[in-house]
Amino acid sequence: MKFGVGIPNCREGMFYPMSFVQPQDIVKLVQLAERLGFDSVWGTDFINPSPTMKFPEMAKPNWYELMITLSYLAAATKTIKLAAGVILLPYRDPVILAKQAATLDQFSGGRFLFGWGLGGYRDEFLSIKGKMQKAHRGKMLEEHMEALHLLLNSKGKVDFKGEYYEFHDVELNPKPIQKPLPIFISGHTSEAPKRLAKWGTGFSVSSKLIAEFNGNLNNAMTHLKESIAKEGVDPEIYDYELSTQLIMANNFDEGVKKLKECYLGKRLGARNPIEAIISTSLIGSAEDIASQAQAIKETGITLCMATNIAVDNFPAMMEQVQWFGEDIIPKFDI
Repeated sequence: MKFGVGIPNCREGMFYPMSFVQPQDIVKLVQLAERLGFDSVWGTDFINPSPTMKFPEMAKPNWYELMITLSYLAAATKTIKLAAGVILLPYRDPVILAKQAATLDQFSGGRFLFGWGLGGYRDEFLSIKGKMQKAHRGKMLEEHMEALHLLLNSKGKVDFKGEYYEFHDVELNPKPIQKPLPIFISGHTSEAPKRLAKWGTGFSVSSKLIAEFNGNLNNAMTHLKESIAKEGVDPEIYDYELSTQLIMANNFDEGVKKLKECYLGKRLGARNPIEAIISTSLIGSAEDIASQAQAIKETGITLCMATNIAVDNFPAMMEQVQWFGEDIIPKFDI
């Protein structure tokens, strides 16, 4: 199992306090993760704060656009993989996004991971796509996936005509270096395995899917792989990415205390029982976390990502990543 870490390009307000990070901080974090042997870094795709996000009044989170952030990081690193995890397809134009993805893979030397998703906040979508108040985002998502697949993999000029997207005589060159370009599908509905079978090389396992099985990751993975097999493909050919929280401490109880007291824990705890958050987190001492990570590996997860870290300032985040990289990653080196 490999490890990744989430970068706070669009996480202020959502999971970290305001004024948490500056652009050069993100560069330092990713360069540290590369030195420590992390497989990948994963960026988020929020664009416009919306009422349902329930931020403090007058909050102005600094959010840095995902694809530009990853492009900058490509120039500042050499080996670590750069993931859009996930990019919200209904917000984007498929031709431009396909061109960005291929270009980023070329400039990074084949290090781009492309996560596709819908977005959890319809009001954010409506604020950006003002003329699409009646849009069916699920249909938009599938059209976008089909269009991207066509643009990234076809030889010669291609046409596409759907309800939401249309283009004619488009040919994008160069194509991505990676063949195929790693595509991670997300979602917890019955449509997600179908989308994976059609277009994906990997699956991002959501917290909502795990919640449907009372927090039991093993049962969720068993169900997911059975659903994928019903689509006529071997579920073992795919990568499975799990997003989790990281709270390293001297012991488990201290880790729980840290989680409860920090901005992240209070935000997550307002929506979910704190026990459910704890059960799906990497939390405690290095020995605790190594054991938890091993249990995750045994469920079939191939990439474990510390999406959010229970800290309230950037230096503490760097300390947590350093600690994890030195004490956990070497235990899983093959």
